[in-house]
Amino acid sequence: MPVQPALEVLGLSPIGYAFLTIAPHIGQVLLPTAWAVAFTRRPRLVLAVAPALLLSGTALLAAGLALHAFAATPFLNAVVAFTLMGLGFACYTVSKSGISVLQHSILAAVLPTSFVKGLCLMVGTTHTIAAITSWGVPQILDDYGVVGVQLALLAPSAVGLGAGILLGRWMPTLQHSPPPSPMPYSG
Repeated sequence: MPVQPALEVLGLSPIGYAFLTIAPHIGQVLLPTAWAVAFTRRPRLVLAVAPALLLSGTALLAAGLALHAFAATPFLNAVVAFTLMGLGFACYTVSKSGISVLQHSILAAVLPTSFVKGLCLMVGTTHTIAAITSWGVPQILDDYGVVGVQLALLAPSAVGLGAGILLGRWMPTLQHSPPPSPMPYSG
């Protein structure tokens, strides 16, 4: 069953539905570009802002999920909880694109001659984190539910924020690429 007719019954216009479906694709192009521009202008600040947005998004999602699970009134459940979750998802999405840009930019800056080793280390670390998450999430989910999982995700987000701040503090000044050489006139 297509989603659009069901959403139209709920009051979402076809234009609204079109925007809803195209917005993530626009974000996939524009957000990394915006983060890259910000990183070239203010790398130390961006190293703190991207993980701070991730931590904020995780906290907002946890608050929204907890409110949804334990809210006593329909207003709190329907409006406030879903607003918190929506803001949390927005912060999370914006931060994830920034963190991806930062990972590759820092690797390129720190490892200019052996980028492959850095990528291997990043992939290995990512797989280790995925394995720990795959092992831990089902246990937390069984014991504490979705709210518990979201609260547990605050810990790695906080570690990432601390790492970003420390890296920004002790990072050497990045050298900008030289401007391209002028094209020879062949006229």
